[in-house]
Amino acid sequence: MANVQRTPTKNRQAPTNLHTQSEPDINSALLLSQNVNTSRHKRPRAEGSPQSSQSLNLQNLQETLSNWKSEQDAHISELLETQSTLITKLASDIGEIMNQNTHIKNSNAEISRQNTELVQTISFLNDKFEDMKKELEGLKKERSEHNMYIQNLEQKMHDLQCKSRSSSIEIRNIPQEEGETSTKLITAVSRIGEALGVPLPESALRDTYRLPGKSTGTSNTRPLIVEFSSVLLKQKVLSAVRSLNKNKDTVNNTLNTSVIGIGNERRPIYITEQLLPSQRKLFYQAREFAKRNDFKFCWITNGNIYLRKKEGDNHFLINSINRLHELTNKM
Repeated sequence: MANVQRTPTKNRQAPTNLHTQSEPDINSALLLSQNVNTSRHKRPRAEGSPQSSQSLNLQNLQETLSNWKSEQDAHISELLETQSTLITKLASDIGEIMNQNTHIKNSNAEISRQNTELVQTISFLNDKFEDMKKELEGLKKERSEHNMYIQNLEQKMHDLQCKSRSSSIEIRNIPQEEGETSTKLITAVSRIGEALGVPLPESALRDTYRLPGKSTGTSNTRPLIVEFSSVLLKQKVLSAVRSLNKNKDTVNNTLNTSVIGIGNERRPIYITEQLLPSQRKLFYQAREFAKRNDFKFCWITNGNIYLRKKEGDNHFLINSINRLHELTNKM
């Protein structure tokens, strides 16, 4: 295998001056190398000659590192300044937040104190309200008792007034003559008694007078009040008046001024019980109600007002305007 040679490449010539001779004897080669001066002497570089590429590269690298270091130092300084500014602002914000927190704590303490005071105030007001409520209930009860007492007094006064008028009648539409005296009034009343068929002597009359007030027409027609000596006599007169009005066939047969010889005009005379102002108003309202609702009868007996629809029907006692409203709702 040691004698095998490589086949040469076609059209390829071996270089000519590439053969080197080597000393086959190593020891002789060493001796020869010692006698040969192998040191190299470099020519000194001139002062203005350009540096080698290696020196230039090193210098450029140092300048680059120096510039990079400067840039980094500047960047780091800028970052430090920014961080310092941020830290300062953060510290300021934290301080402000701490102040706000302290203020909030103080505010919460103040609010808590105010809430405590508010609760105490509400509790105080609630106690006062309860006291006022009890006092108001007491006043309502007392007022109710006073109202009942006043109603009882009014009823008693009403009864006394009615009792004082129990023997009196009221005669309306009798004109007043000049120089009218009590004697003339008694004479007129006696003539009315003759027309009714009920004797009315002077001894049967306790008092006769006109009510005070203004005239209601061209002549003085203020009502005439006649107080009899007894309630029985008054009832006889009123019964006679109702009988006369019931049995009348013409207007001329009614009780009028020509019968008693007073005045030149024929005027109808109306005789009723002497009523209180409240009763008179209620009696007027009852008569108007009777006209609107076709009630045939409306009368007063002993101060009480009655209504009756027709003959044979039950009568209704009218003691207040509310009673008329109740009847209206039933119609």
